Amino acid sequence: MTNYKGGVGKTMICQNIGVCLAKDKKKVCIIDTDINQSTLTWFGIRNEKLPNVPVFFAPTEKILAKILKVIKSNYDIILIDGTPSNIELTDRILKLSDILLIPVVPSESDIRVTEKFVSRVQEIQKHCNPSLSVRFVLNQITQTNKSKELSVRVRSL
Repeated sequence: MTNYKGGVGKTMICQNIGVCLAKDKKKVCIIDTDINQSTLTWFGIRNEKLPNVPVFFAPTEKILAKILKVIKSNYDIILIDGTPSNIELTDRILKLSDILLIPVVPSESDIRVTEKFVSRVQEIQKHCNPSLSVRFVLNQITQTNKSKELSVRVRSL
């Protein structure tokens, strides 16, 4: 779960997917790569009635690789809460992932940044990870003409 744009809902969507998968009896964890540590903080304060979703912190490529090496055989699904602030780490996430979810908020600036990000994703697919499957998560959609128009633009990516 990543995008070059901040504030599009990466962390919240990642947490919600993690909880849903855990409720579905999947063995799931989240790796938080953002220096803000929002998912790591969430793990410490989340509602205890929710199923357990372990969270690991990997602020660098090297730490991400080490964590993945140690935990990958222990989980059915590993979600990575990506960061917009570290392009090299984002590239590593793209190279290691099977599925990429790109959250997008329907605003002109978000779409422009996402278009640039999609270009980078296509380069990674071409040269490093041809099996990477990409999906968009349209977040914070309202029923306005502008939102509908921007949603159509996202679907054309």
